[in-house]
Amino acid sequence: MPVYVAMYDVCHIVAPLHPVSQQFLESFLRGDMSAHLFQWFFSLPNSDYIPLAECILHTIMPPTVG
Repeated sequence: MPVYVAMYDVCHIVAPLHPVSQQFLESFLRGDMSAHLFQWFFSLPNSDYIPLAECILHTIMPPTVG
């Protein structure tokens, strides 16, 4: 299963996201936005999205050991 599909299940993303957050998510998934900027901007319209942004990042870019 592609990571971006798994992210919806793992992070329990419920559609629809706020339209601005959706745009930032799409930009990040296309590679047009760094992880740092995604984490910063994704939650701007809705601070409840802060843990969701962290989950998305950990799902797509898991921490490395070592």
